[in-house]
Amino acid sequence: GTLPHAPSTVRRRLASWRRVAAAKGFDEALTSFQLRQLVSAAVKASARPVERKSKKAVTRSVLDQILGEKTDHPGARLSFRELRDRTILLVAFATGGRRRSEIGSLRLENVFTLDGGKGYGIHLGRTKTTKAQDGEHLIVRGRAASYLAAWMAALETMTERNGPRAQGKTTKTTKPEGPLFPAID
Repeated sequence: GTLPHAPSTVRRRLASWRRVAAAKGFDEALTSFQLRQLVSAAVKASARPVERKSKKAVTRSVLDQILGEKTDHPGARLSFRELRDRTILLVAFATGGRRRSEIGSLRLENVFTLDGGKGYGIHLGRTKTTKAQDGEHLIVRGRAASYLAAWMAALETMTERNGPRAQGKTTKTTKPEGPLFPAID
C-alpha cells in the first residue's frame, strides 16, 4: 500500500494490537494518553482527502452490463447460481441499494406477496440502522420481482430434489423457511 497509512487504518490496526496485548495480559498496552494525543495530532495533520469508497455509483446501465445478455426474462436457461446471483443484484438495486449484510440475512419466511402477486414485500428484521420491531420492509416490483419469483420457484425445486438436507426447508402445509439466498455448493 501507499504510505502514510490513512488515519482509519492506523486506528483499526492499533485497536487490533490492543486486543492482542490484552489477551496476553498486557491490559494497559497501547492505551496511554500520549499515544491517543499522537494519533489525534496525526489525523489533524493528515493531508489525505476524504474520498468516497466508490468513484462511480452503480446505475441501471452499469447493472445491465454486469447482468449481461440473459436478463430479459428469468426463464432463460440460467444455472441456480446464476439465477440466485442475478436475483440478489436486482433485489438489492430495486430496493434502493442494500448492505450485503441485509441481503444475506433475508429469510424465506419473511417474504410476502403484494398486489395479487405482482410484487413482493420482504420484512427486513434487525439491520445496522433499524430494530426488528420497527417493521421495516422492502418492496420488490418489476423485473426484480419476476426474478425473485423464479428464484423462489427454483429454490423450491432444489429443496424437493435435495430432500431434508436442503437449506430452505418446506412442506406442503407450511410456509418455506430458511435463507432467501442460501449458499450453493
